[in-house]
Amino acid sequence: MPAWLAWPTLLDAEPNLLPGYPADRVRGVRAAFETVAAAVMAPVTDLGRPADVAAATENLASRLRSLGEAVEPLREGLPIERPDADLLSHTRYPPVGSTKREVTYNVGDPFRMSWVAALLALAAYAVSIGRARVPLFWVATFLLLFQLAWTAQAFASRVAITGWAPVTNMYETVIYVPFFLTFLGLSFLLAPIMATGMSDAWRMTAVPPPVGSMIPGEATPLDATRARLHGGARGWGAINWLLLLPRIALSALVLWILAMAPYAAGGRTIINLFPQTDVDRSIPNLNNLVVWLVGWSMLAPAVWYLPRVILTTVMSLFSVPFSWQRGTFAAEVPEVYRRKSFGLVVAAVAFAGTFIAWFFPIPGKQFSPLQPVLRDNFWLTIHVLTIVSSYAAGALAWGLGILSLGHYLLGSYPRGSGGKSRPPEACVELAGYIYKSMQVAVILLAAGTILGGLWADVSWGRFWGWDPKEVWALVSLLAYIMILHGRYAGWIGNFGLAAGAVLGAAVIGMSWYGVNFLLGAGLHSYGFGQGGQTEFFAFLVANFVLLAAAGWRMKNETRQPVTETVKAA
Repeated sequence: MPAWLAWPTLLDAEPNLLPGYPADRVRGVRAAFETVAAAVMAPVTDLGRPADVAAATENLASRLRSLGEAVEPLREGLPIERPDADLLSHTRYPPVGSTKREVTYNVGDPFRMSWVAALLALAAYAVSIGRARVPLFWVATFLLLFQLAWTAQAFASRVAITGWAPVTNMYETVIYVPFFLTFLGLSFLLAPIMATGMSDAWRMTAVPPPVGSMIPGEATPLDATRARLHGGARGWGAINWLLLLPRIALSALVLWILAMAPYAAGGRTIINLFPQTDVDRSIPNLNNLVVWLVGWSMLAPAVWYLPRVILTTVMSLFSVPFSWQRGTFAAEVPEVYRRKSFGLVVAAVAFAGTFIAWFFPIPGKQFSPLQPVLRDNFWLTIHVLTIVSSYAAGALAWGLGILSLGHYLLGSYPRGSGGKSRPPEACVELAGYIYKSMQVAVILLAAGTILGGLWADVSWGRFWGWDPKEVWALVSLLAYIMILHGRYAGWIGNFGLAAGAVLGAAVIGMSWYGVNFLLGAGLHSYGFGQGGQTEFFAFLVANFVLLAAAGWRMKNETRQPVTETVKAA
């Protein structure tokens, strides 16, 4: 008896092809379907047609449930040598009310509010000038915080329905990029008033001295301000000792989950403590050694830093408000107002991304079964979320770069003492913000690419295979590294950094969209799709036209003035 039936088979197959299925209930389903078809095909002028269709549909659903529940005991008793309990539970006929959450989600259309909130935040930032500057700034910021929380609960609804991380298709990634971009942009925006308290929390979670004093980045020397807090060095040491036990416990838990707990078939763990060997070999091959070394390079930082990050987050709930009481908020809030650029860019890009996902027919908007290769929630979560988060960091750098190019194109060029014009002052500050955003993108791209290699070894038996998706992820990483290195070495200036943000976004666009929708090649075929080519190329052309126009004006404005020398007669 097959575990499940296709709809045409259930309606048209001969009885001998459906062994084990109750014949009377199969006939009941077929009769109910004919009733639905007749009701639907009734003349539109028939006033009773809507009620007949509704009644016939209800009857068909009832008949299908009756058949599914009758077959379930027989399905569970199939003579399978190694039954997969998880597969059986997921393919069981859904219980009554199981689709209520999905229906509520579809009717509510929760992501619509995301772009509305972002648009309102953008408008508030845009008009936050003059006497209304401060109140409208905070109105816009709280709207972004609301948009972040609202999008998070909408994602939680999708996760509750599907059971998978919210980055399984193009639609979900298009929504997730503005979501993480909002989180990242708000972090940069509010960093001045949060940094002192979070730095205190980080110091509280350090390994206690004297051991911690010998480990870089742990028990760093207390400055004069901290030395006056919490009873001085002894008080800080007591806090370190108090938090050491939960940090050790969390480290042990992370180690057990990643390297000791059985995760896959055959008792395989997520990360191997020792190199694996193939069945026909006595020693590990090169791929196994690479996977082992890379796994350790991810395991060690996770065991050491992840518990500290968790404890720091918890302690920040107390240390940040405490720092505000000491005057940090009042002293640093002017710097927050100076970073209004982050708010503008975040609101604009978040609005664009969420509106595009809501308005355009992007593949994946409707719920559908997940491809088998993706059915691994651990790797799906840490790899795909990390790599898509890097796209968000690149999008933030792109937005800041576009804003900077706008200043180069339309801003005023003040003249120096020698008569030579300087680029707009805002471009200097924006360059620093772009640089920080690119640094985040590089860290996330590197981590995501490495994690993708580990997952590729689990899924396909090799860490790296020069698949188009892998290649373009590497190209994206190298592109941003080159831009950052060029800035650090002094090869490019502020304009070059803005141009690099635009070019880097183009490379990420190829990695994110182009590989799946333009190339359509490689092992990542589960993400292939069609459509959007015209819009994608129009986006690239618009970016390059703006870049060329801004570069042309900057070159003309900053050109050394020509001086005429009048010779004495």
